[in-house]
Amino acid sequence: MDYSIRKLSGADVAAYRAVRHEALVNHPTSYGSSAESFAALGDDELRDTLDRMTFFGVLAEESLGGIVAFGQTQGERERHRGWLYQVYVQPRLRGTGAASALIEGRSSMPAHGRCRFTWASPPKTSRQSGCTKKPALKSTGLSLGPFS
Repeated sequence: MDYSIRKLSGADVAAYRAVRHEALVNHPTSYGSSAESFAALGDDELRDTLDRMTFFGVLAEESLGGIVAFGQTQGERERHRGWLYQVYVQPRLRGTGAASALIEGRSSMPAHGRCRFTWASPPKTSRQSGCTKKPALKSTGLSLGPFS
């Protein structure tokens, strides 16, 4: 299956809402938020989140099929650190490399600097969220550029 990776923005709120809600409904123990609390968020709040953090999406068959958010630590001595949040790929894209492409997700972002990202997930949920054969805690240096 062909897919592409691109940075998401506030304009993607409807597609993001659908994929994120699917992840929370189908894998409730994999995430810190509940489907109910997420569903209560307004579009403006989600748009602000999409614009504040760095989100990538995987697109296949003209629809969003997976998401990942990158957040950078703001502390003076920790600006080189970041976290991966909300990693999810729909079943139709699992086993295609889409999850790895999302995590490596630099295809649409200029390399202005380096940040070490850490992905923390209980071992039993790594497969459930669509990312197979990944360790429970992985750090990787990615050149993703500045965060807004």
